[in-house]
Amino acid sequence: MKKIVVALLLIISLCSTLFYIYQVQSRKPFHCDAQLFAHLRINEADAVEVNTHVDVIFRSAYDGILKFSGSIKNKGHDYILRRTVYFTVAPSELENVNEIVFTRTESHPTDNTPADLWQNRVLPQTPGIGFYSKIRDLDRDAIIIKGFTNPLIVCIRR
Repeated sequence: MKKIVVALLLIISLCSTLFYIYQVQSRKPFHCDAQLFAHLRINEADAVEVNTHVDVIFRSAYDGILKFSGSIKNKGHDYILRRTVYFTVAPSELENVNEIVFTRTESHPTDNTPADLWQNRVLPQTPGIGFYSKIRDLDRDAIIIKGFTNPLIVCIRR
């Protein structure tokens, strides 16, 4: 009888520990860095080149901040990109998938990127409209934030 009780307590402890590691710890706030290089081309005349550093800050399991600092080239023009995007994260009905909504964007005074270029070519979705994304650990210090078909960003934790 004692062996059964000890075994049962051991199993409960193991399950509780695993639950804590995979559920609770993954929801802690964190900060990570990424470098975003992208060549976006609709046609030869309308190519966009993005070169920016991105700070990703998850303030909680439900919201965060993206800070962009870099440059954008489009149609022979060079633009400075200095923007902060606030977003919310909510679990979706799909397993291991979150719904992310960009709630607002703030521009630094030195930012001269046109709004239509920013919203239509750089952001993965229009602010206020949700999109589905997966956030997965690649390693202890790296995560990938991806859409259904392709990665959006690989981020190294600070």
